[in-house]
Amino acid sequence: MNNTDDSRIRIVALQGSVRPGNFTGKALALVIDELKRHEYLSVELIDPATVDLAPPGKEGSSAALKALRDSVGEATGVILATPEYHGSFSSI
Repeated sequence: MNNTDDSRIRIVALQGSVRPGNFTGKALALVIDELKRHEYLSVELIDPATVDLAPPGKEGSSAALKALRDSVGEATGVILATPEYHGSFSSI
């Protein structure tokens, strides 16, 4: 397989917890480490703790939001990693 950027499988991994030292991030790190073993894959981690986004339920139009939408929209695949809270998922 040709390894130019156009032929690479591009994965975006979204972490759904902002708590320092969270287990969701640790589990996602294991997945990302495994994916990076494959030279035909590129992986981008998006950590919401480092992105300036509007709170859940509020409209936002920041450059960070546009960059997030562009990254996810251009990805070949997306991994959503979120903690489970009482039968539901994190609002992040």
